Amino acid sequence: NGDAESARPSLLLALAWEHGDEQHRTLLQDAWSAAGRNDRRGKVLLEVAEALDLNERADKLLDDYRNEAIRALRPLENAPLKGLLQRLVTRMLKR
Repeated sequence: NGDAESARPSLLLALAWEHGDEQHRTLLQDAWSAAGRNDRRGKVLLEVAEALDLNERADKLLDDYRNEAIRALRPLENAPLKGLLQRLVTRMLKR
């Protein structure tokens, strides 16, 4: 997963924190507290996400957010602006 490899706060990290038990949260907190250890962060996040079966849930949420953002553009009448914003949403919320 790109989120795990980048070792940045992400939707996957938020789901792992929300659905993880105390042991999972401790692993995540320790990994993010270690300065300069991005490789460890990604590995820990992947391990926790796999243990909690979160990848599918994260993909579905991302699709839902993307669809909701595109639906919010429907009232726009300026076609070039609408097209630009749709492309922007698609790029920002890609898998």
